[in-house]
Amino acid sequence: MKHLFTFLFSYLCVTTCLAQHQQATTLRASINFNIALNGLATNDAGVGLGLDASFFSKRRLQALIETSADRFIGDKLLLLDTITGKKGKSAAVYSIRVGPQLFVSENIALAATYGPSWHVVRDFGYTLDGGFKYSITFFFGKEKSFIAKMFMVNIPVEERKIQYLGIAAGFQF
Repeated sequence: MKHLFTFLFSYLCVTTCLAQHQQATTLRASINFNIALNGLATNDAGVGLGLDASFFSKRRLQALIETSADRFIGDKLLLLDTITGKKGKSAAVYSIRVGPQLFVSENIALAATYGPSWHVVRDFGYTLDGGFKYSITFFFGKEKSFIAKMFMVNIPVEERKIQYLGIAAGFQF
């Protein structure tokens, strides 16, 4: 059911944006700092990289594809497998998300994206779940080439909901 929702959400977003005129594609690279809220054990903060791509429109509504890699620090617990001696991985979240991005003014855009997130917290392997990212992006400069972003990530896992806030700074190509 999650995969069907992801496909339909992505399809509707892309077809709606494709119907607009003045088509364009932009890429954005950013570095972010994260603050853990819930579900990441005793990890307090993290850093990450992000790559976003906006498609199909220069107007108010765009299709947004974003990828991110976030690593968290602060957990002092060492987890070892007693049989193999393998160490547990530190908390990390890797994701690919798709959704609409709406410009509320010339320099401010709101986005809500959904997609698969691979995460690990005090474990030996990654788990795949669907996750949401809600963000507000500010564009600066004459060509709107500098960006600042505030976001919240929510991965609603049954055993422990993963949530974190972040701020990012980057450059638009």
